[in-house]
Amino acid sequence: MSGKLANLRCNLVRPVLALMLLGATSATAQTFNIVYSFLNGEDGCGPGGRLVFDAQGNLFGVTSGGPGNSGYGTVFKLTPDRNGSWSRTLLYTFDFANGARPHPPVIFDRAGNIYFTLQQGGDTMPNGGVLELSPASGVWRPTIVHAFQGSWDGWEPYGGLTSDNAGHLYGATSFGGVYGGGVVFQLGIDPSTPEIVLADFNDGANAPVTLGPDGNIYGSTYGGSDGNGTIFKLSPNHGAQGWKQTVLHNFNSDDGDQPTDVIFDAAGNLYGATVYGGNGYGVVFKLTPNPDGSWSESTLYAFRGYPVDGRYPNGGLTIGRDGSLYGATLWGGTYDWGTEYKLTPSSGGQWTETILHNFSATDDGGDPGPVVLDSMGNVYGMSAWGQYDCGVVFQITP
Repeated sequence: MSGKLANLRCNLVRPVLALMLLGATSATAQTFNIVYSFLNGEDGCGPGGRLVFDAQGNLFGVTSGGPGNSGYGTVFKLTPDRNGSWSRTLLYTFDFANGARPHPPVIFDRAGNIYFTLQQGGDTMPNGGVLELSPASGVWRPTIVHAFQGSWDGWEPYGGLTSDNAGHLYGATSFGGVYGGGVVFQLGIDPSTPEIVLADFNDGANAPVTLGPDGNIYGSTYGGSDGNGTIFKLSPNHGAQGWKQTVLHNFNSDDGDQPTDVIFDAAGNLYGATVYGGNGYGVVFKLTPNPDGSWSESTLYAFRGYPVDGRYPNGGLTIGRDGSLYGATLWGGTYDWGTEYKLTPSSGGQWTETILHNFSATDDGGDPGPVVLDSMGNVYGMSAWGQYDCGVVFQITP
């Protein structure tokens, strides 16, 4: 979650519940289950971002706080048991000296090692870094892949990581670089491999980057010509320039503001969400490539706000097998504590929203993040607060 979005919960006053729900938003019966509740910070607090499945069906994620009051975050694993419950394993904890504030999602290499970014950490990574955790005899051992210098190579890598088939790691920082607005970087998994800065920004790279099927890198920024954010493409092998940066779309106040990360469908179209814009509560958009190399933007859905549906989409989207889009809103819904939603395409080009869950900030938590789907189409995600005030992992069964 960006800093701008994270401050919303504290800075805005909740509206009074409206007397009437308007619009055609669909609400179907879903089964909502708590997979795990974090226990007063003892085992982590503040789960966020996207969970990740491994090949065995285990879930991996991070928390920004805990364990305890002095903790600076954890990496955890949830293992499904035969009776339908899940067992939690704490893989690694941070105490600032060894790192602080891990950022999701974690990613795996072929050997089963885990990689993720850290906002900061002690004398070794004061400007943030990339860490590897390697399993060895039941213990996960850390290796610093890269510690950012805080100047030319960027600092505070909020966006998380992605990787290619060759094992290179890619990500973005929110600050630093030539223009001070962040960089997109490439790392090898060997700590001795130097960092390569692929692009410098003056308007803030604000989300994880995406590797396209064409070998290009895609991502988003805060600024642009209208100050509402952009979607960009980085293309390799351009001589002395290295990587060529192309802006695919500049958002305005009508079609979106502050885009998050983007994803591809099988046809090569890009999908994403913006925190604001549209009706003022954010939109889900599509970018379609044209034969001349340009891209056309279309708004698939504009959120209508509390209490009709969600407001302020929180993180990226997930595409289901049927082409439906799944996502979360930070606020909105029946109780104004956020929603998990599904957008389903129809033959006429329209998209129908279904609210999968309205969060209430009770046992189910609030301020949910993006989700991941299992092979059966079940939805898994995390939300803040919950039964013990430190967040929950949940499952929604269609």
